[in-house]
Amino acid sequence: MPFDCGDVYLSDQARQDALDQMNKIRSEVALGQFHAWNLLPTANNMMKLKWDCNLEQMAHNATEYCSRYHPQASLTYGINYHRGDVFDSSELNLSSSILSSIKKWSNIPNIMWPNRNIFNGNLELADFANLVFANTTAVGCSNTKCSSRTSVACVFSGPEILTGTLVYNSGNPCLNDTKCGTSGYCELGLCIDEGEPEPAPTPAPVQPLSPVIINCPTVEFDSTFRTTALGMHNNFRSLVARGLARNGDQPNENAPPSSQMDLLVYDCNAEQIAFNHVKSCVKQPSPLPSGSEYSENIHNLQTTPTDILGVLQNAISTWTQELEANGIPSNMIFINELDKRLKKVVTNVTKIIWGSSRTVGCATQLCNGFYLTSCLYRKPVNVIGQNIYNIGAVCSTCPAGVNNCDGNVGLCSW
Repeated sequence: MPFDCGDVYLSDQARQDALDQMNKIRSEVALGQFHAWNLLPTANNMMKLKWDCNLEQMAHNATEYCSRYHPQASLTYGINYHRGDVFDSSELNLSSSILSSIKKWSNIPNIMWPNRNIFNGNLELADFANLVFANTTAVGCSNTKCSSRTSVACVFSGPEILTGTLVYNSGNPCLNDTKCGTSGYCELGLCIDEGEPEPAPTPAPVQPLSPVIINCPTVEFDSTFRTTALGMHNNFRSLVARGLARNGDQPNENAPPSSQMDLLVYDCNAEQIAFNHVKSCVKQPSPLPSGSEYSENIHNLQTTPTDILGVLQNAISTWTQELEANGIPSNMIFINELDKRLKKVVTNVTKIIWGSSRTVGCATQLCNGFYLTSCLYRKPVNVIGQNIYNIGAVCSTCPAGVNNCDGNVGLCSW
């Protein structure tokens, strides 16, 4: 299709290829098929991007001198920028350099997508957040070769995404044209606006929101620490509950879906007990008081350039990786053999995905040469002979009631 931008900077084919790639990413997000470290939730009313010649001109201006510095975004337009070496095979073709840059911006397999889709300031996610920002309806890209360098920029009609901005609303994507207004239609989970001059429908309201605040008496940790701990646990439980988590017990096998996987809430008392342990810097499981209602996961990380949030993320990721790396029999029954394993340990991840578990609280401490992290879970967990979780259709045995389970998340409210 002709874009009527002229062929001064890009061919129409290059424009179409770039647009198709960005809309493919947006479609995967909208349909709940895009993986970061976790699977991103589905999106409600995400628009398909159109190409804008004025934005292309702005992108060309940003790349003209192949600056080493990222061009300044604004409250009106967001911008992604990449400067590469033409001797890099991915940068040899100027047209393909745009596609290569889009691939770099969307390559986030080891990064945790933030809770509730609220941008948390993680610079590694900033470019991707621009790509899938629900308020964005148009884009224009360009590139320039400067001696041994190439530079690529894409300018978006949506504003710069700041910390605290809701990137998109979770919800059901369009499945047919009725959700896309009188002058729009649905294509692969994206609404396409054919209305003139005003867009229809407008995306679901997307505006800066305050993150969920979790306050506890322990002053050593803030709400971001707690929401990260809670979010990582619930995100992994969601993957398992929906049958999307890889199980290493058999080749190419996922753990079976759960009919009832409860949504966790944060436990301040557990945090305090965990903190009492980690500040002792004893690497062994803590001697919990007799009759304690908690069970513990612990993790130590040799001192590395990071902060307590990075340490926490490392610990939880290490525990959850046990499922794929070591495997659990697909009947999901916690047997004595699992409890006694000296190799291929899974007793940390089983606590995380114990279906009836409802609370978690965590703490981290910098010790002499290492970080110590503890997370506590209310018993009963890891009970010999019991189901780790109930296998069945997602949400099918959640407690009765309104909004008892969102099938896109797979976790039961209680």
